[in-house]
Amino acid sequence: MSAATVTDWDRDGKLDLLIVSSRVMFAKGNGDLTFDLKEPLKVHGELITLHDGSVNVVDWDGDGTNDLILSTEQSEVRFYRGRPSVSGAVNLESPVTLLAPSPTGRRVFKDADSMELDYPLPGRRPRVAVVDWNLDGKLDLLLGDLLNMEIVPRLTSEQQALRERLLARYQELMARQRQFLEAAAKKLGFAISSQMTAEQYERWVEAMVEIRANEEYKRNGQEMEALGRDLAPLTGKIVNYGFVWVYLRKEGLAGALQLRTSDILRRL
Repeated sequence: MSAATVTDWDRDGKLDLLIVSSRVMFAKGNGDLTFDLKEPLKVHGELITLHDGSVNVVDWDGDGTNDLILSTEQSEVRFYRGRPSVSGAVNLESPVTLLAPSPTGRRVFKDADSMELDYPLPGRRPRVAVVDWNLDGKLDLLLGDLLNMEIVPRLTSEQQALRERLLARYQELMARQRQFLEAAAKKLGFAISSQMTAEQYERWVEAMVEIRANEEYKRNGQEMEALGRDLAPLTGKIVNYGFVWVYLRKEGLAGALQLRTSDILRRL
């Protein structure tokens, strides 16, 4: 996913574009809403690489020259100090990490009512805004994210035991269904994968018609559907949530940031 920001990057009085895809690309503006061919930004000759992040142009250290604040897929936030050049373009220094990457994986709501997280760190696909949030004269960060969440229900001991029995039976049926597929693949003489030829795929489709007509296979599928309905209220619900996180600047213009759990603004 791409993101872009509008700025006069080369200080020629015309608006340019900085575009984030897998790299940070510079598109020079011509002053008439057209842009020259893009070229990648570099730091000491090395490309700036990132995935599914965002870019902000701001004078983060207060020296009068634009800097870059970049966010990455895992909510790492980097500060690239800008230094002016004779040509007017900005030379970037090696990055300083303002926010370390967040752990990957699914989060769990410890308490679905209060929306308390199992660990209070941002998710993925962040978008960052730079603003003096608390009006103390220092620039702060707002970070919007996407979290893949699991809401775990509170179960009694009897409900937990029931869930374990239902899950065991579901897994037993799943293993039996897998045996049908493996037997068909063995009979056909080739592995079932995305690398099948067109002829192999046609043969597999024909085999699946025969498998689905099998009475045991059909009974197993029907029982699995019923088990799924019974398990639904006993297992975690997977949902996508977004939060806005506030990071307040500590001492020092390029210094660390401070997060308070109360600084989670709202659920999107």
